[in-house]
Amino acid sequence: TFNLEAGVPQGDVLSPTLFLIIGNDFPEPTRNRSQRNFAMQYADDFTQVIITKFHSTITQPQRDQHKINVEEEIIKQNRFENEWKIKTNIAKFAIINIGFYKAPTIVINNTPIPYTNDTKLLGLHITRHNFYVKQVESNTNRARAELKTLQSSNPTPLSLKW
Repeated sequence: TFNLEAGVPQGDVLSPTLFLIIGNDFPEPTRNRSQRNFAMQYADDFTQVIITKFHSTITQPQRDQHKINVEEEIIKQNRFENEWKIKTNIAKFAIINIGFYKAPTIVINNTPIPYTNDTKLLGLHITRHNFYVKQVESNTNRARAELKTLQSSNPTPLSLKW
């Protein structure tokens, strides 16, 4: 036996129900004139997309404001997780800057969070510069491999136009 202080064991039949109850309390992302943030949830995976709109060349004060926006959204999520005793899997934590400006260093709990050039979001491969291109290439290669398998097992010639 073991002493469980919060939640239920992973894989327990109560896990999905308990998580639905807790997950519905997730804090709303900030939405205003300059921010169009949103959160996506699939089962126990939360993803925050933090968008700061710039209407001109990006200045240092705008970069500073973006840094504040990102940190505030992450801190809001951290407070929620601490309240419900949820632990973020730091190995899955990623910040990807989609854009062509030098992104500010994001610091959470006195720890600088590194940026990454690509990540996976619910199985979708996203890159910094080409966004979904890697995903399309991967799907195309898988489809070609499956077509070859079908062609080798089917005596009738198959043809597809690429």
